[in-house]
Amino acid sequence: MAPGLSIDAARPAASLDEAEAAVDQALADPDAATALIRLLAEDAPLYRGRGTAEAERLRGRVLAGFARAGLPPAALPQVLAELETGLNPQVVAGAARALAGAEPPPAEALDLLAAAALRIRSSDSLAWLDPAAPVSAVAEVVLAMARHGAPAVSRLRVLRAEGGWSATVTAALAQAIATAEAAAPKSCCGGRSEAAPARPVAAPGAIDDLEIQDQSGAVMRFADLFGGTPAAIAFFYTRCMNPQKCSLTISRLAAVSARLKGAGLAGQAVVAAFTYDPAYDTPRQLEAYGRDRDFPFGDRCRLLRTTGPLDPLQAHFELGVGFGPATVNQHRIDLAVLGADGRVVLSHAHRLWDEAEVFGVLERLIRG
Repeated sequence: MAPGLSIDAARPAASLDEAEAAVDQALADPDAATALIRLLAEDAPLYRGRGTAEAERLRGRVLAGFARAGLPPAALPQVLAELETGLNPQVVAGAARALAGAEPPPAEALDLLAAAALRIRSSDSLAWLDPAAPVSAVAEVVLAMARHGAPAVSRLRVLRAEGGWSATVTAALAQAIATAEAAAPKSCCGGRSEAAPARPVAAPGAIDDLEIQDQSGAVMRFADLFGGTPAAIAFFYTRCMNPQKCSLTISRLAAVSARLKGAGLAGQAVVAAFTYDPAYDTPRQLEAYGRDRDFPFGDRCRLLRTTGPLDPLQAHFELGVGFGPATVNQHRIDLAVLGADGRVVLSHAHRLWDEAEVFGVLERLIRG
């Protein structure tokens, strides 16, 4: 590895080989799991300034490292989030391999793995998860299912019955079914991950004077829109290629707004989303994106951008987003519900959130 290249400062100009060597260095750390967690941050120096393809290849390799380092609870939500919504075969395969570091594997991962195999089947490609030979991403996902033992057998058979798999994946399915059938039933934890997402720590009012602009072109201060009222704030960008992330976020926000209207609470809470990409997402872009997803624009329901850099908003809400040369190269799912005093009362990071839960929190805040 190049002298002086560290896992926290892999310079954007470093070659892909050097960056992958930085991941290997993290695996050699006495506390490899903690070192890998640092590299999972969407804005980690490892990814900064890189194109999406390179950033995702590196992220897949970082995730795969947890198979060797052990998968700590702090990393589990990110692993499950990639299985739940990921579209890049390299990243999904890395998340699947990461589960080998958990014993026993979380029960909810089994259905996520099965869905992921179907989701990436048409884009299956070789995944470079370690210095060894690359592997089929879908085959990696299928083999990860076998670790669940007997409960995986029926799901694996359903996948095999789908047909149309490559010879490599077909062989992996046969191997996984045999492995799962031979395994003794194992008890396993159930339910969704209990790992709580990081809560923003910035004080209420810290961004009151931040200048923002909505889809109509109206400019205001953050406090002009959000001050003194409960609010649900999500984050997205219009160039996102994953429909399970940004597009679904806006559709679910629209559903939250509809629930408020149905409960006679329309106008008593703000429902809004900020773009990660304010330079590209002009008011016209925001309006078109929302209209295409039936977002109910109004005084209390807006799509927004910062008129300047995103940095103050990113720091305040501790957003998980990283940037390449031209736009976002990776991001997580982020949502915050604020009380009328500006304090965060509910936050979601990584995993898909439920509009019923968000509506319920807003309703309680409104009704007191």
